Amino acid sequence: MGIASGMKELAQGIVSSHEERTKRIEEIRKETQQTRQEAKDLVSDLQASRKEMVTQLRKDLAQDKAQRKSEVKGLLGDFQSSRREMSSELKKQLRQGVENRKSEVKQVLTDAQGLIKDFQSARNEMSSELKKQLRQGVESRKSEVKEMLGDFDKAQTEVRKDLKEAHDAWQELISKKKAVVKAPPKVKKVEEKRVEAPAVEKEVPDWEKKLLTAIRENPNGITLAEVAESLGVAPVVLGRASRSLLERGEIRKEEKLYFPVTEEES
Repeated sequence: MGIASGMKELAQGIVSSHEERTKRIEEIRKETQQTRQEAKDLVSDLQASRKEMVTQLRKDLAQDKAQRKSEVKGLLGDFQSSRREMSSELKKQLRQGVENRKSEVKQVLTDAQGLIKDFQSARNEMSSELKKQLRQGVESRKSEVKEMLGDFDKAQTEVRKDLKEAHDAWQELISKKKAVVKAPPKVKKVEEKRVEAPAVEKEVPDWEKKLLTAIRENPNGITLAEVAESLGVAPVVLGRASRSLLERGEIRKEEKLYFPVTEEES
């Protein structure tokens, strides 16, 4: 999240700077257009003024050609002189305006090129940093995967050990039962069988009692694996006890969770 936030802020800063530069260029372009329009308006006003003066002169000449001839010459001379001065001044201002606009446009282009270079440099730095962080992330993930695999191997070894212990216990239980069944019908052996049989039968209710106690201590539900882990045995050891308790209705099962049966439910 920190990388994404930093990249987002950097991108927003670049976009904001780019928008400011674009806005400034647009303002300069509008100012240039406005200056040109003002020059055109000035020329138009000059032409309109000249037309008005010519009309007035013609009117005055029509009224008194002889009297106005000298005045017209003077006015025309003044007008031409004024026009030349005005034209010269206008050309000078236009040249200055064009030079200023060229200078401003060059500056804007230089700033734009600098902005592009800065953007490219920032992009390269961001790309390098991102690649570096990705490489670090990959190495970190590899390390985590290796650690997880190691933990999995340990857990698998422990499960195999528990299964082997459960298997050995089951084989021992079966061998005891076989020994009881195959024993010859002698009085002495019968007495030994009567002593050993309760020991075998007593083991199951003991697991049932421990399992029932653990389930009642967890009314919100508990898995068989969790009970087995708390008792330090493999889950398979509690399989027969759980089936027996389910058949007697002392517990109930929902998916993998076991719940105690209350008096209302029973």
